[in-house]
Amino acid sequence: MGKLGKQYKQSSKKSQILLAVILLISLAIVGSVAWWFYTNTRTVEVTIIPDLPIPAPVEEVQEEAVEPEIAPEFDFEKLKAVVDTWAAGVGGQASVVLMDENGDVIAEKNGDNVYFAASLYKLYVAYIGYQLVDDGVFDLQELYLSGNSRADCLDLMIRESDSPCAEKMWVEIGKNELTNKLKKYDINNTDMVNIKTTAADIAKVLALINKSQDLSEVSQQALLESMKNQVYRDALNKGFNSSTTVYNKVGFRDLDEYHDVAIVEFEDGRKMIISVLTNGVGTRNIANLASKIEIAVTN
Repeated sequence: MGKLGKQYKQSSKKSQILLAVILLISLAIVGSVAWWFYTNTRTVEVTIIPDLPIPAPVEEVQEEAVEPEIAPEFDFEKLKAVVDTWAAGVGGQASVVLMDENGDVIAEKNGDNVYFAASLYKLYVAYIGYQLVDDGVFDLQELYLSGNSRADCLDLMIRESDSPCAEKMWVEIGKNELTNKLKKYDINNTDMVNIKTTAADIAKVLALINKSQDLSEVSQQALLESMKNQVYRDALNKGFNSSTTVYNKVGFRDLDEYHDVAIVEFEDGRKMIISVLTNGVGTRNIANLASKIEIAVTN
């Protein structure tokens, strides 16, 4: 082959290579365009999840505050009428004082008349005696009298109206000293030397005990427990029904002079202080007064 033939052959080969390159580039472009078109125009199925109902917010339920039941106030007019009618009908000498638990007078009849106190003086001795225990002057555990500790004697002088225990402590504290100590509480008509007192004065000491004034809670509860369980129960205790709690102390001389004084707690929680001092009236009439008071309070 001549020189010209070789040149033609080489030129043709180059043209084929160039054409192949152009074809490959064209195919690449066409492929890219086709891929772009496919990926940007194809339909994508979307699963639509239906809207679920949104639960309503839970409201916080607030419990209504329940106010404690408040027992009704005492009917002063009704109770005054009960006391006046009773005192007018008993025939003997009678003094009555009714107070609420704060010591405010509800009804009163002859409250300042002076009586021989009999064993009511022991309530004054016990009140001051427990104060001296709280002050560290007296020791409850000391052996005091006839094998009884001082604690035993403070209980016995109220629960059984034990005289030896009360008399020893009465003298130990001092009769004039007791009278003067009581005057600090406006108990002015009580004479601890001659054993005289009034319905108003003894009601005041009951109010002091009820409020635990100048008494520790332990001493107050010990004294109230003795009063609750005292053994003479023929007057106020007999007149009230079993749902009423009576914390009382009696004093009497030959059943003619008979006194009964108490902190009374009714079934609804209300408390009343009742002081009844009498001469020539008798326990049955005092029990009858208690019944009439309870009817007036509960009806």
